[in-house]
Amino acid sequence: INNIINAVVVNEDDWENVAQMRKSRSGYTSAAAVHSEDIFLFGLSGYLNEKASTSTAEYWNTSNTKTKKNDDGFWTLLNGTGTSTGANENDNKKDQMQVPRYHHVAVTVGDKIYIIGGENSQGRHINSVEVFDTSSRTFSSNKDDGCPPSLPIPLSHTSAVVVGRFIVLIGGQTTSTSSGTSTDDHATETKTQSQTKKELTKTIGASYFLDTTALDQGWKTTNCQLQAPRHGHTATLVDNDTICVCGGFDGGTNTTLDSIETIPVRDLIPCVSLTPPSTTATVIPTETEVTATSKTT
Repeated sequence: INNIINAVVVNEDDWENVAQMRKSRSGYTSAAAVHSEDIFLFGLSGYLNEKASTSTAEYWNTSNTKTKKNDDGFWTLLNGTGTSTGANENDNKKDQMQVPRYHHVAVTVGDKIYIIGGENSQGRHINSVEVFDTSSRTFSSNKDDGCPPSLPIPLSHTSAVVVGRFIVLIGGQTTSTSSGTSTDDHATETKTQSQTKKELTKTIGASYFLDTTALDQGWKTTNCQLQAPRHGHTATLVDNDTICVCGGFDGGTNTTLDSIETIPVRDLIPCVSLTPPSTTATVIPTETEVTATSKTT
């Protein structure tokens, strides 16, 4: 895995290589987060070796003027081995992620970065959430430190969008076990050597939201479903009132999607809803026919 990163120079409208990351990383849909002048990277993919998934994190202060590939100190690896930073051995704050993961998402709200879901070192989908404090440079899964509850389901390959104080998750992959055959059109079956039951990997069109000012309320399921369930996609907030969901993979055929769906924010988050929520997102037509198993409008 290559650990060279490229950056765009806006004034010159061109790309150039900048200093290498401290660790080689991949499997990133959006597991990078920005706070002030710092860009943070969390976790490590296990594409080449499942055991390569780690809890490491590093950051780049973009005010650093060093731009040559071999400049030292461009990226800073958060030090430590993930051990407690306090005198109390039960202190939950650590200087590395508490759960090694990849195919997760990370978003910034205020001075905190929320690291959500993903897959662990064994390639299993996880529902854990932890919070990174950009001031103390520590991770915690303790609610007293502002960490949200776990996700309602294990989830990876999802997309995350921040809308004010809310975090919105859309689509992704999850797993469940079954002794029978799944009736989900967007489920694919895999079986690990250590399991006697079938483990179903499902691509979902569901979405969830969290109010970061009311963590005790936990994650809530929205009434909006993607017309084409997908994973490995992107989502972007446009004009603060619409979320645009682009591309990704269909779960049933693993086909690459060229479809784009838009979702009004008011349909996702009831407390800012101006009209009753709709049941589906809107598909923006593309020039080529979508080959995935999405609904038609």
